[in-house]
Amino acid sequence: MAAKSAKGSRGGAAEGPCPPLVLVVGSDPFLVDEAAGEALDELSPGWREDEFKVTRVAGAVDRVDDALAALRQVREAILQPGFFAAETVVWLRGVSFSGTDRTSRSDDVRDALDAWRTELRESGLPAGVSLVVSGTGIAKNSVLFNGFSAMAKEGRARIVDAAGGTAGAVQKRAAAALEKNGWTMSAPVLAAFVRRVGTDVGTAMRELEKLFAYTGGAEPTAADVAEICTVSTDGEIWEIQDVFGRRDLAGTLATVAKLLSNKGVKEIALLIMLETRLLDLALLADARERGLLAPDGRSWSPALGPADRAAVEALGKADVLARPSFLRGPVVEQSRLWSGAQVRAARVALMHAHERLVGSGSAEDRAILETAICTALA
Repeated sequence: MAAKSAKGSRGGAAEGPCPPLVLVVGSDPFLVDEAAGEALDELSPGWREDEFKVTRVAGAVDRVDDALAALRQVREAILQPGFFAAETVVWLRGVSFSGTDRTSRSDDVRDALDAWRTELRESGLPAGVSLVVSGTGIAKNSVLFNGFSAMAKEGRARIVDAAGGTAGAVQKRAAAALEKNGWTMSAPVLAAFVRRVGTDVGTAMRELEKLFAYTGGAEPTAADVAEICTVSTDGEIWEIQDVFGRRDLAGTLATVAKLLSNKGVKEIALLIMLETRLLDLALLADARERGLLAPDGRSWSPALGPADRAAVEALGKADVLARPSFLRGPVVEQSRLWSGAQVRAARVALMHAHERLVGSGSAEDRAILETAICTALA
């Protein structure tokens, strides 16, 4: 079988032919399916045009019996070569029974997965057969993942972590879609788009297509994004950080009200989002007041001494100025609205609220959060 070089893999070899066993994990269904498709491109070129090249088995199930049936189906597909292709590729797609849900915890399911893992490790796959397993419900401490991990160390399998669930993943995928379609979008508008639509890549791609259909292919404005794009819960959480960072008290309280109307959203989670933004603002406000920033405030001063340079390097992921422009820009602009003293006072207000909210779960939680916000933005 002619296979392309492996790319972007984790847990297996980073170069060379793709092994016949591939596990794709991640938190975003769109990215997981995309990565699984890339693995299939390597294992069975042309599969997208020839449906008989890949045998698909649905792994997204809710019941124990359905999970066991899916495992039986994939094992049968592996053992019975297809009638229409000289080589067989089996894709167990969307696995949902190898995580932490009730079905995954079933003794019958765990035993079946353990038996299958042992079978794959000891017997491998028949000649001419490849297997791709993918899903967002595959835990990294599961029987299935551990089995593939052991085979990957032996060079017999590859594990691909498609990741997802972050604004960076959405921005990167959106940038690729813009380039592919010949569309243009300024960095501030792209940042506004990502903040509005949230961190689900599939949703973001649908919203991007809708946005450019609305503009007729012309470059959209921030007003276009606000007019046509649907706000997700994730997007509102991004918005609460920005509206708070802009010191907009009325806007912050309105966003809190919208978020708390969503089932499962807790006051403590929103407070942590605000505390995270204050950490970034504190870093920039302090650096500005100590003369450690370049004149435009968007980078560190080139005149930093050895001690300050070492301190910046030690920041790691906490270095706001090292982040992508669409993440860095809004925080830099917001930091100009805060003095170091204001940031410190706001952090004290939120810290006291945090202490009261931890383990509380009372009807007063919303009042505690709103009072803290009012004090922080006074």
